[in-house]
Parts: sequence; C-alpha cells; structure tokens
Amino acid sequence: MADVEQARQEFHDGIDMDVVNAELERFVASGHRPEDALGVALQEMFSPGGNTPDHDAAAAALRDLIIEGHPPRDPSVHDDGSTSPAQPSRMDQARQMASAAMAFPGRVAANKDFTSTLGKGLASGGVVVMRNIPSVLVSTALRQGGTFLLEAALQKGNVSPEVKAFLGFLFGQGLALGLLTAGHLRDKRAGTGTASTAQSRLIMGGTSLAAGVAEIIANAHDGTLGDSAALHIGFSLYTAWRDPGVQSWLRLNNPHTEGKSPDRKHFGAMSVFYMLDQAFVSFGMSRLASPSGPAAWHAGTSAADQVKNALIRGGLNLLGEVGEDLVFQGIPALRSAMNAGEDTHALELNIKNVGLQKGYLANTAFGPWAVRTAILALTISFLSAIGPSMAKKPAMVQDLLSALVVGVWNGLLYYDFANAGAAQPDPERRARIEDAESAGAGDRDSDTASVSTYAHPNVDMTNEAAVNRQQDMQLTQRRPGPQDASSSSAA
Repeated sequence: MADVEQARQEFHDGIDMDVVNAELERFVASGHRPEDALGVALQEMFSPGGNTPDHDAAAAALRDLIIEGHPPRDPSVHDDGSTSPAQPSRMDQARQMASAAMAFPGRVAANKDFTSTLGKGLASGGVVVMRNIPSVLVSTALRQGGTFLLEAALQKGNVSPEVKAFLGFLFGQGLALGLLTAGHLRDKRAGTGTASTAQSRLIMGGTSLAAGVAEIIANAHDGTLGDSAALHIGFSLYTAWRDPGVQSWLRLNNPHTEGKSPDRKHFGAMSVFYMLDQAFVSFGMSRLASPSGPAAWHAGTSAADQVKNALIRGGLNLLGEVGEDLVFQGIPALRSAMNAGEDTHALELNIKNVGLQKGYLANTAFGPWAVRTAILALTISFLSAIGPSMAKKPAMVQDLLSALVVGVWNGLLYYDFANAGAAQPDPERRARIEDAESAGAGDRDSDTASVSTYAHPNVDMTNEAAVNRQQDMQLTQRRPGPQDASSSSAA
C-alpha cells in the first residue's frame, strides 16, 4: 500500500494547476457547470474506444492507480498468469517503419549491407542516380533557365556583337584554357604530372581554342557574331555547379578498382558508348524539349513550357550520365567475370560526403571542370560555326547533324577528357605506400606512378582500401615530398 500511496501522491504532485484552472474556465465558458467538470473529464478519459490505443492504455493505467487502488499491470502478463512479449503499438510500428525508410538511402549510399550480385548492382545504380541528381539533373534544368535570362539581358541591353563574342570566348575557351594551364602547372609543381596527362590537357585546350577561333571567323562573315554568348556563359556556370559545386564533396568510390587504370580496350569501348550516349541525349533534347534556353527567348515560349523543357532536358542528361558511369564501372566487373583465373567481383559503388576540402576542390576545378568546360565550348563553337550552312535543311536533319557533331566530338576526345586530370596531387596529401616501401626509388616520368585508379572525371575513385593501409603505416624513413602524392582522379 505504501507504494500505491507514493505513486498516487506523485500523480497529484505532477498536476499543473494552472492548466487545470485554464481548462476549467474554458469548460464553464462553454455553458457547463463547474461541478460537472470532473465527471465529464473522467467519462471522456475512460470511455472505451473513444481514444487511440495508446490513450486507452493510459486511461486503464490511471483507473488502476486512482480507482482500483493498485499500480498498473504489466501488459505482458495475462489474466491466467501466462506471459508473452509485449506487442508494439501501432504508433511504435509506424515509427519503426519511418525510421527504416529514412535509413535506407544511407544504406544504399554506403552499399555495405547487400550481399548478392544483384543487390550490389542495384545499390550501385541507386548510388549513381543519387549523386547525379544534384550534379546533373538540377544543374541542367537551372542551366536552361539561366541561358534564357542571359539571352534576355544581352538582347535588352543592346550589347554589341563584338562584346558578346568577346564574353562568349572569355567564359568558354578562355576559362577552359586558364583552368587547363593552371592544372598542368600544379601537376608539374607537385611532381605528379606526366607526359601523357600534359598531352591530354594540350589536346583538350587546343581543339577547344581552334573551334572558338573558327566560330568567330565564321560568324563575323555571316553576320551572327556573338549569337552563342549566352550559351558559352551559361554552360560554364553549369560546369561550375556540377563539378566544384557538387562533385568535389559528393565522392564516388569503387573498392574493386584500387591500383588499376583502364587499358586501351576499356577506353575504346567507352569512346564508342559515349559517342552514342551523347548523340542520343542531344537528339532527344532537340526533339522532345525545344525550344529551351536562348531559343526560348526568341520564340516567346511560355514559362510553363520552359520549365517543362528544362526538366525534360535535365532528365535526359541524367539518364545519359548515369548510363556512362555505370558502363564505365561495369566494364571491370564484367571483365573479371569473363577472364579465367581473375577474382570476380560485382559492380559495387558507394558515395560519401567528404565536405568542402581544399584538395578535392582544387582537383575538381583543374580536372573535370577544366575539361568539361573545354569540350562544351568546343561543341557550342563548332555548331555555331556550321549553323548557317544547316539553316536551310529540314528540322529533323538539323537535329540529327547536331547530335552527330556532339556525339563524335565526345567520343573522339573521351580518352583525353578522362586522362587530362589523372595525375593530380592526392587531395589529402597522403604519402603513397609504394613510395614508402621504395624510399623514393619511383620514376616520376612513369604514368603508372601517378595514375592510381580508374581516372575519369565522373567516377572519382579515392582508393579507400589503400588509404586505410597507409594510415596504419609509420612513415619514418623520410619526410614525404611531392613524389609521395598519389594522384586520384580529377572529379
């Protein structure tokens, strides 16, 4: 009885009289008598089925304590004395389901809980989609709206053709050349640059520059000088969002490509695939989501249609980039299954948020941002230069030719696009394990000394397994120097 009295006293002590008085005043104001308040409250509290299961259980416990004079019963003990585990309430079940649903994207991103080949592959697909939604879908949609606004500003501001041509070249080829040159000097200063990556940077910059000069000459001759300025500016802002803005901190990792670099067969297959991929994406955008961007300004397209077309273009671009990432990383898994004697592995990608770090930001800026800006400036300039010659052709033919131009250039330059940023300094300035073992005997001029993994701007592996081993080592033989920096991929 002492326990009951103590519980009853604690119950009464816990009553907030201010709340009780406020409710009583509201009760009386509604036309009831004060002496009826307790009876009505108890009736509502204890009426069966009038509340949720949780409230009914609480009412039963209070009834046991206040009226019947004993503490609440253990719900797992039945009237016949038998016991069974307490069943969770509907509210608890809902909370558990919500918690599991919220945790599932994190499980997919880590890709550690799935054991089957199919499960790992599906999770890898989810990982790539999750990463490309902010970096590709969102940025593409915003790019279309941004180029519309830029075209409107240039037209309403009566900017001269010469100034527009200068701005287009500056934000297109000028930005690309500046980033590529700075990246080359940074690689050379760090001791990680190679002849191969320098050549790739030169090819990317040179082809883009040639296309820019050809555009200016052709447009000056046919009276369309500066017409692509909004595209050049908008696409460079798009690459800034996509690469330094997102991919510098949202990193993609493949634990099965540690210490490997793609061979000629890999790049040959990817060049063909990416050529088709980009051609189909470009053709789909032209046929399914036009006009958009600057063309929408000249066509007077409604805001609703512009939003629709921008989202369609973003979705098509998302499909193209997801396909490229999965094929690029799926090739090693497929080859491991086909080659006898090689350890087979499934496609197993994961992503992680490394935050804004100086090393990753610099590698992304001087790697993928540089080459993506270069190749987009190239295709914009090339299409602008040949635009007048295609103007009299049927719309379907124009769209096919434009898609062919985009696809061919991306296919031809795929290797250099991927290789240009493959020899950058390690973003976290870790010493290479092979350097520590050889005590500096490595060859700085060897491509394999600096390319440590699958080097592609869209699939930026960070070699987590190698990093973990390096952290366990005590590098006491010598102070790490520039040659100690193992390069990770550019993006």
